[in-house]
Amino acid sequence: MNFIKKHIKGIIAIVVLIIILVILLLLVGTLMPDTKKSSWGNRVSDIKSHPINDEEIVSVKEALKGHQSVEEVTYRLSGRTINFIITVATGTGRSKAESLVTDIATNLSDDVKGYYDIQVFYKSKDSEDTTYPFMGYKNKISSNFSFTKE
Repeated sequence: MNFIKKHIKGIIAIVVLIIILVILLLLVGTLMPDTKKSSWGNRVSDIKSHPINDEEIVSVKEALKGHQSVEEVTYRLSGRTINFIITVATGTGRSKAESLVTDIATNLSDDVKGYYDIQVFYKSKDSEDTTYPFMGYKNKISSNFSFTKE
């Protein structure tokens, strides 16, 4: 009993530290994401029933590269969003760039267009061109692309 009375401040400090550690461990356990689960949750649970064929992507890229105004096309799939990044040649007008989405729409199947959102990012290697960058977007339920304002 004498020991407790002598070291009461130290014992209280240790008990408080233990309580704080327990609270921190509980918070970390509830706030940290479970890395074993998909970061998309159940939003892409049926994605395997709507595959994107490599041939479709190749045909889109070839159709776009067939235009003199297109220098480079890259593709990336992120969840339920298809991203195309189109680098246009110097001097290409905005209306000409916007018309390139018809090649994307015609070369993708109706199933892909109905399941995935499509984003098209336009950029130019000419740093002086104030028209670029801009983007176009098509939601899975819409039939037309919409573009950012000038």
